[in-house]
Amino acid sequence: VAMTQVCFAGAQTTETVEVSGKDFHYNYDESIGDSEKGWIQGVHVSYKVQNNQHKNYWKLSYDHSKGDTNYDGAITNGITQTPYKGKTDNTITEAELTYGTPVDRKGKQYVYAGIGYHKWTRDLLGEYGYTEDYSWNTFPVGYRYEYTASPKLHGAIDASLQIMFNGKMETKSSEYSLGNKPGFKIEAPVTYQMDQHWGIVLTPWYQYSAIGTSDTVYSGHYMSYEPDSTNHQYGINVGVSY
Repeated sequence: VAMTQVCFAGAQTTETVEVSGKDFHYNYDESIGDSEKGWIQGVHVSYKVQNNQHKNYWKLSYDHSKGDTNYDGAITNGITQTPYKGKTDNTITEAELTYGTPVDRKGKQYVYAGIGYHKWTRDLLGEYGYTEDYSWNTFPVGYRYEYTASPKLHGAIDASLQIMFNGKMETKSSEYSLGNKPGFKIEAPVTYQMDQHWGIVLTPWYQYSAIGTSDTVYSGHYMSYEPDSTNHQYGINVGVSY
């Protein structure tokens, strides 16, 4: 009886692990004219547990990326600004936990919600370099539609609203409270199932995020703030699932 119970419990859920490499274009613009643009590489890992009968699921994902972008802006001493172009070393970490539930009888359409974390370390290199750490949390709220193109090929369209909160930016000497603005993300994963367990996953995606003007911070004899900005990212993840 114990063995029967163990087998039955195991059949109630499907666990899926995905590991992918990612390559994406970073396009960050501040309202005062500063920008960061370039291609960045990273890794994406996700773990999903889905109930086979009711189709509801939990999903945990983690992304870590690192790469250089081209900085085009200015260096300021608090009083004057000097135009400057250089390289920036970027480290980006994202984590997200979501819960999804089906909204149709066939289990093809889902709505989901959860919580996320985003951190961006912006390290401007060179003689006039400095480091900024941006971080914030998100409430992702999304819709997912899954389809089957053939017995071995299936995919999905996934769109989510990313509600930002708790935004802040830290430098060596100051901390700023960022203005929270919503963003969104769209993914279109396609999986080729090689056998019962292994699959090849290809995921093109686009993400938009924005930051509102921060509070004003007084440092020494001058005051400073973080201007509002937008960021358009698009790329592709290629990996395997099990």
